Amino acid sequence: MRKIVLCIITLMTAMVMNGQVNQTYLTLNNGVQMPQFGLGVYSIPDGEETYNSVMTALKCGYRHIDTAHAYQNERSVGQAIKDSGIPRDSIWVTSKLWPNEYGEEVTPKQLDKMLERLGLEYIDLVYLHQPLRDYNGGWRALEKALEALHKSSCHIGVRIHCDRPESKLGRAQPFLGTRSVISRDRHNKFSRQVQ
Repeated sequence: MRKIVLCIITLMTAMVMNGQVNQTYLTLNNGVQMPQFGLGVYSIPDGEETYNSVMTALKCGYRHIDTAHAYQNERSVGQAIKDSGIPRDSIWVTSKLWPNEYGEEVTPKQLDKMLERLGLEYIDLVYLHQPLRDYNGGWRALEKALEALHKSSCHIGVRIHCDRPESKLGRAQPFLGTRSVISRDRHNKFSRQVQ
């Protein structure tokens, strides 16, 4: 893993030195712009490796960092963001709640813990990692939390893990409110499903 991280850091450094990282943005359906090119820290061990990866990415021009509680490296991500010297409102932070963190009573507590781990006052985008368990209650709780923040740049989304996302997203449609600007699909062309 360490060799892979070092290779990525070396590549990112070469890209910035050659002026190849030019951040592009996606305009969401509410007009907010989200950096399209970002660093995902899945499988990068917490501590120095995550911290250095995030710092290098930010120095290279990345302005979108994607983490999750399940990745167990949110503390290092948050510390790197703070230490980068880049204004917080210039960095888009995405994180995810796991299905056991969904529910109108559970989600607010888990969101507070997420913010504490990251050491941030807000998260730009919080995904429900999968539409399982009490995702309706989790969604309603996130909507209430975002309303309380009065921050138009914060969003929630549903992350779909399947080759046919419409089947699961369709179940979620009845409760998607005005803050639902994103549904993220992960398609794996190597996944084999029996039809």
